[in-house]
Amino acid sequence: MANQSGSIKWVAAICYKWVDTQPFFLLVRTTSGSRWIFPKGKVKNGEKKWAAALREAIEEAGVIGRIHKKRFTTFPYFKNEKETTVIAFLLEVNSLKASEEAFRTPTWFNPFQARVALSQNRPQQHAAALTAVLEKAYDELTT
Repeated sequence: MANQSGSIKWVAAICYKWVDTQPFFLLVRTTSGSRWIFPKGKVKNGEKKWAAALREAIEEAGVIGRIHKKRFTTFPYFKNEKETTVIAFLLEVNSLKASEEAFRTPTWFNPFQARVALSQNRPQQHAAALTAVLEKAYDELTT
């Protein structure tokens, strides 16, 4: 799945933990700080996609946990008005340490709060793509 800029691939970690019987989702601030997003980034040369997603989650959110090595889903992401395809992996978080990118302010959200956070300050189409990933993750984890 190449994006418009060539063979660069993007990956994301859909980070979750259980609180009683409900999954909570970990989101981070975008570089600009104006929106919430799943930890994500580019795959380095020779890196497995799941390993890149785990690395990004560690760098951006300080997660310690277990990543599911099987691709969970893909979603379109819009950066600088260009669309790219992001490959997402589920990651069950056991704990957090200080993130390498403190400005990301990793924050836990219940499913409703996460949906609201992912929708803020985004065009409806972009918000819909992200909330669809969230809903798919919720369904996968609770059924």
